[in-house]
Amino acid sequence: MLPQKLKLEIEKAHQILPAINEQKSGDDWSGFTRTTFMNIAKQINKKVSLDVINAPYLIEDNLLIGANELDRVFTLYGLASIEDFIKYLKEIPKYRTYNWISGKTLQSYWQGSNAKDKKINVLLTFLGINTNEWDAWRLPQHILPTKKQIKETNNSSPFDEQTNYLLKKYYLGHYFRYYQKADNSLCVIKTPFLLREDESGQVIAESKTVGHRYKSFAIQISDGALYIDFKNVDWDEREHHIFNIGIATSPKVLIGVSSSLNIRKQAIAKRNVIIRQKHSYDFEKMGDVEIPYSKVFEVKSDDSIAADFFKKRKNNLIITSLYYSMDELQSLNHNPI
Repeated sequence: MLPQKLKLEIEKAHQILPAINEQKSGDDWSGFTRTTFMNIAKQINKKVSLDVINAPYLIEDNLLIGANELDRVFTLYGLASIEDFIKYLKEIPKYRTYNWISGKTLQSYWQGSNAKDKKINVLLTFLGINTNEWDAWRLPQHILPTKKQIKETNNSSPFDEQTNYLLKKYYLGHYFRYYQKADNSLCVIKTPFLLREDESGQVIAESKTVGHRYKSFAIQISDGALYIDFKNVDWDEREHHIFNIGIATSPKVLIGVSSSLNIRKQAIAKRNVIIRQKHSYDFEKMGDVEIPYSKVFEVKSDDSIAADFFKKRKNNLIITSLYYSMDELQSLNHNPI
């Protein structure tokens, strides 16, 4: 069956409202006529076609159409490539749509029929759900957190079941984290960074920063970003990390920002790059490595690419100043720190 969460999101989608005559149809979709579902399907298909035009990988990776069905479409319309297919979609008149999903199929879902993966993907595309979240949306409704559970989670425990599922599927592994040294010297720090399951099955993150060890106390994936809150395992100090993940699945590289306090108790934000490793390493034995900007690399490597990335960017650090008055604030315009 179509997951209840997905049904509810589709029912309240603003693009669909013009297709429903509520005076005649009411608000119970299971009682809608075939004609109403055909109108709904038309709105869905229009939106999905626009999404495919802007993101051809949805077809290239066979996310919405299987390989055999795509071959049939190519033969039927005399197409030779994905580019031809995208051009075909662009040329479809406004009064017609490509039939990603039919009214008959939609009606069957609201009457209890099982949904195929590709059709679920079509509906998730229509809703604008990132592909890295699709698997979680397919979970039965009882596995996903309810609104009440989410509220309770935000008020007490940082555990997020949907995030945990996605992290296990796509992001577990050993990484190295790179950032410019906090004293603003011309040096890149390389330090171990780990996403792993603990004994309870919850995914945690661990990192090191110039001899200090940090462990996550909250992780969440939201709005195409990975948020991680770290706490120093030795004393009361925290770091907050945000990495852009977009629609990536099993990425090799993630770029983001971390924020914390420096030794002068100034708030500092650092540009970060983490690079996933093919082989695991012993996190306990792995320490920090300093890579001077002046280092010459004989061959291209993760270290050389990361170092070059930071060397070519000016604003790798943002450091605040400990001032409290308007006069002090104004003085910074003449003497920036």
